[in-house]
Amino acid sequence: MTVDVLAFATSPRRHGNSETLLDAVLNAMKGERAAVEKIVVPETDIKPCRGCNACAKLNRCIQRDFMDYIHDRIIEADCIILASPIYCMGLTAQAKVLVDRSQVFCTRKYT
Repeated sequence: MTVDVLAFATSPRRHGNSETLLDAVLNAMKGERAAVEKIVVPETDIKPCRGCNACAKLNRCIQRDFMDYIHDRIIEADCIILASPIYCMGLTAQAKVLVDRSQVFCTRKYT
């Protein structure tokens, strides 16, 4: 059985420490019958959450961007990895936009 791994590199600095560590983990997983996809979030078009709560009614965000693809891949994936450096005791802005736009998964659970 192949494990579907979806990984997010969220550092604005390509090939920095977080992405290097992520690549090492993914390379180790490839040898363990895993299908690996890495998405470099700063190179994608993901708009910030509008806070409109339309996702609670529609079960999908109303914004049309690369998050449409990510949404479907999150549902399909067996394993999700998020790699982010820590900036000011929190995730990078690039990681935060991904987390914020994943609100649709929370609204599904609580509605």
